[in-house]
Amino acid sequence: RNTTFTIRLGDVVDQVRLPDQWTVADRAIQVLETAKQPYSVLAGNHDVLTDVDYGIDPVGGTDANRTLANEPYLQWFGKTRAAAQSTFGGRDASGFHEYHVFEAQGQKFMVLSLSWRASDAGIAWARNVIASNPTLPVILVNHQLLNIAADGVSPLETAYGLMLWQKLIRDNDQIFMTLNGHHHGAAQLTKTNDFGHAVEEMGGDYHRADLGGNGLMRLYEFDLTNKKIKVLSFSPWVP
Repeated sequence: RNTTFTIRLGDVVDQVRLPDQWTVADRAIQVLETAKQPYSVLAGNHDVLTDVDYGIDPVGGTDANRTLANEPYLQWFGKTRAAAQSTFGGRDASGFHEYHVFEAQGQKFMVLSLSWRASDAGIAWARNVIASNPTLPVILVNHQLLNIAADGVSPLETAYGLMLWQKLIRDNDQIFMTLNGHHHGAAQLTKTNDFGHAVEEMGGDYHRADLGGNGLMRLYEFDLTNKKIKVLSFSPWVP
């Protein structure tokens, strides 16, 4: 498939305080590292020691309110490990947010990954990264942004996602796509930014499928000649 980059949407583990789960996650990610397949990673709500709902406390659960030395995510998936990727561009001061630049069909793209609950400082860092790379189309990755309605298919916007839209997405024309997990199932929403251009928001989380997700993942095929992106969710082990 000539896969050039792999994106992780968060929840590297289920229970942050169980070291054995981090050992399993470490071994799984090593498959990509051994194959020299570059990837991005971010922390979901299951990967941080204090998980605060944005609607209840929009500030208290961000990267700015954590004791960084105590966070298992930063111990297992810290900056040194991220920097070993050939695509690595940098991390913010907290160590939770990172960006990469990969190339497909002669076109470079940025993957900007924000971990669970970016603070105002984290968002400012993200804006600076985009401004410092003005020629790059940007895929914004978060653990949570777009939710799924009760019918299982309709998109449902979240308070946190709307905040990101207002503070980061709508006036950054380079952002053409957002990807997130967290909410079980899949949904897609097209929004129009301040420049009149479409931003494709896509959420997908298959944890409720058999065996913790049935190995389901997504393949995004960029067809730049025909100006299309083909999206396929598939499992490598379920026919």
